[in-house]
Amino acid sequence: MKRIIVSLLACATFWACAQDDAAGKEDNWDSDKAYLNVCISEAGSATRATAGDPNDFENGTEHKVRTARFFFYDANKMFITEANVWNDGKPTNPDQNVEFKGNSVIVLRGLTDVSFPKYLVTVLNAPEGFDHETTLDAMREKLVAAPESFHASDYFTMTTTSFAGQKDASGAELPYFVTEVSRDHFATGPIEAEGTTPVTVYVERLAAKVTLRVSDDLKTTAENGRYKLNVSVAGSPNDSDDEQAPIKPGATDIYVEFQGWGLNATAKSSFLMKNIDETWENSDASLGTGWKWNDPDNYRSYWAMSYNYGKDNYPENAGDASTEGDGLDSEASAYLKYISSKELDNVFGSSDYCMENTNTAAIAANRAARTSVLLKAKICDKDGKALDMVRYNGILYYRPSYKAYVLSRLDLNAYYADGTNTDGSTKYTQIDVPYVHLVNVGDGQVIVQLRDELPTDIYSIAKGTGVATKITDYTNLNETMASFNEGNPAIGYNGGEMYYNIPIEHLRNNAADDKEVYEANYGVVRNHHYVVSVNSLTTVGKGIFEPDEVIVPDPDDEGDTYYVGADINVLSWKIVDQNVDL
Repeated sequence: MKRIIVSLLACATFWACAQDDAAGKEDNWDSDKAYLNVCISEAGSATRATAGDPNDFENGTEHKVRTARFFFYDANKMFITEANVWNDGKPTNPDQNVEFKGNSVIVLRGLTDVSFPKYLVTVLNAPEGFDHETTLDAMREKLVAAPESFHASDYFTMTTTSFAGQKDASGAELPYFVTEVSRDHFATGPIEAEGTTPVTVYVERLAAKVTLRVSDDLKTTAENGRYKLNVSVAGSPNDSDDEQAPIKPGATDIYVEFQGWGLNATAKSSFLMKNIDETWENSDASLGTGWKWNDPDNYRSYWAMSYNYGKDNYPENAGDASTEGDGLDSEASAYLKYISSKELDNVFGSSDYCMENTNTAAIAANRAARTSVLLKAKICDKDGKALDMVRYNGILYYRPSYKAYVLSRLDLNAYYADGTNTDGSTKYTQIDVPYVHLVNVGDGQVIVQLRDELPTDIYSIAKGTGVATKITDYTNLNETMASFNEGNPAIGYNGGEMYYNIPIEHLRNNAADDKEVYEANYGVVRNHHYVVSVNSLTTVGKGIFEPDEVIVPDPDDEGDTYYVGADINVLSWKIVDQNVDL
């Protein structure tokens, strides 16, 4: 991981007017209107990344503003008034700190005394129905109530950036989610306001952004868009539906074809304002991260508590996540949404968005609690034809070969009539591949079972007497075959489909200690851009047998079994106009 870079939004200049708290001032405000010059700006023009392109994005709506709402509170933290107008603006040079300038004028009327606001809370593209509270403390509680989306009418919701240690003009501590305004910022008319000191408001999106790429180095190894793997494969290719085909010598070269990707275990809700614990120590050792989570110099903080922070109730498997297959309807999936392989349809190089998901180190150690990239692929031959496979004991089998292997190891007392012997008696042969099929038992795991419709009747043969008895109840046979995988599951690849799970790392400066998870090693934080680059491919992913089944990472996947090499660079979300040629 690289050191975090966080930046805020595109700049916009607003003209707003408001009352201000003028406590301690002897002169009177002789107008019933006040004008306030407000600049919505990013938190720092300097990037803190060492890799990647901080200006990389493709969604032209990322910086767009539909509504701008400004909530003013006085020194006693009581609500005074709200301003809300946005007349659009124009882009500026994207290399400058100010990348977008608005041209709005907000007029607050009815000022009859010398009271002026002290605190400003800004919400851009606010959720429908959102309204202020009468006190600033109540407003904070409302801001950390969980909305169900990070955008409103396809516009990204943005709020005042949050960081601990803000000081007002007198040196007193400010609430972490406000911008201080003073009487010096106001003017009695819009022309006068042009000459006043603007109030700079730093804002950040609720959304986190993730981009998946294939590195140029890996691309050079592709053959017709497919990547060759040298792995152990047992048995013959299933190049036909004839499952009675003889087993041929194993092959070592198979191919992997990437098909799409998506975000899994994404938060279902988010706080409207970043929720931070101001008691966290801000040092390199804080939270065990090896970095400072709070950065007042850049008007930002790099860690926060998402709405599910500290809540430890996550699924262990697909059945826990959902009984209906949609990843929504179980208590274990109350906080995060899990998706099926059918939903992995993002193209490579594109971006997707989600709400922030952070947690304590203890909870983040659970792979099911981490937001991750699911990379969908298929096992195929050099021409792209999918291969039905089973992975068992770290070895890939072509499907008929695996079924034959299980039957040979079990030595089942199950036979079919296969002609006659030389003495005229019935010849019996032990059942083989056409009599069995693979059955899904969840999370990609499969077992061998008898088919519902058998090619012929089957019989048990009594030891000693050789008497054949027709079998009508297959329960014991199926239980015996199912027991083959107890403690050693087999993973099925239906149509060769599989996935790689890549947990998103927020920061991992202490990567040398890979055996322990520290807070902030994993997570997605609002207004961050996570660029995941696939740079190596050493083995197959985890098989997908039932495409409709939601995917829950299994603790047994922690090792190298389903590993795909990836670098994750956390980049600042630089905002430029949609027409800028990047």
